Amino acid sequence: MRSDSKFVEGIFKCHEDSAFRLTAFCSLLTVFLMSCVSCQRGSDVEGGGAKLRTEVEQSVTGLITSEDLILDLTPQLKRIALWIEERAIGAEAKPPELGEIVAVRGLAVADAEQLFARNEKYPEFLELAEWPIEQEVSLDSAYPWKPLDILGVEWEAMKFGVLSGSFESENVFTIHSKVEGRGKSSGTVWGMKGHQDFQFEQKAGSWELTKWLQGDLFLERSAQPLFREVLSEVVADPETLQEIQRSHKDEIIVRSSRKGGKITLPVILLFQKIDFDEKKLLINLFKKNIRDRDDFNEIISLIRKYNIVKECYQKAQHYINLASNSLTVFKDSKEKEILKNLTSFSLARNF
Repeated sequence: MRSDSKFVEGIFKCHEDSAFRLTAFCSLLTVFLMSCVSCQRGSDVEGGGAKLRTEVEQSVTGLITSEDLILDLTPQLKRIALWIEERAIGAEAKPPELGEIVAVRGLAVADAEQLFARNEKYPEFLELAEWPIEQEVSLDSAYPWKPLDILGVEWEAMKFGVLSGSFESENVFTIHSKVEGRGKSSGTVWGMKGHQDFQFEQKAGSWELTKWLQGDLFLERSAQPLFREVLSEVVADPETLQEIQRSHKDEIIVRSSRKGGKITLPVILLFQKIDFDEKKLLINLFKKNIRDRDDFNEIISLIRKYNIVKECYQKAQHYINLASNSLTVFKDSKEKEILKNLTSFSLARNF
């Protein structure tokens, strides 16, 4: 029992170290921004310095408040994306998240066959279309993407991503977002990308979606799969095929574990969610001096069971949005664009 306690203390120490590093980074970033802005405005008249400090403090406070609210509202966007997938297979009732919408700028009614065309930059089997957007905002609660119903697509892997967020007033907050998804219909595979603004209003202490303003929407379609697994066709031996398909990332983690390496955030989040028996299992695994692939698979199965990877991405996205929004105090420049791209890369990279 004593060693179990030490293990738990060790895990939370890792968590504290990670939290300390993140906090230190954000603190240094804030100090850097404040000092840069101060240098930029160093020629202010006497007495302007105090005013500048107040403005910077308010700006930083506003950014943190925005990021906290984005984290609170993101689950609503996920439920809307899930409903869009379910709607494609027959679920018509709107989710509560769409129940308070009073204004929409959605997709225009259009003839899909006239929209799709080939592009010489892409393979000849791929057709692309930019779906037209209504010019005016309608004061109703119509589903903004209803014109897509004529395509008969079963959408899947639908995902809304937050690009930024800003307060329009004390009780009105706008999320600028992107959407990506893929789907299938009879003999056709589909892809979707687009941008939209979601406007939320605070009512009786809760934030409700009241406006959906579509910015653009691009579609791709192909009469053949975009990717095809060919390894099984060229490698006849099952053992050789299995060896080729083995994940190199898994091998790296296993080797790191054998050498005493640490897997921090996923295991910390996992330990907070699992039940008593699973905690005992996890503790016993980490007590081992040497862990093998079966031990690794046990941990991976728990991580998948509790959807820990998604939580890791959410935490990473929070700090990336915070860092990206901190750049808004600077004028547009090449250097600013490089830093913005760097924050996006840190989440999008794939090892």
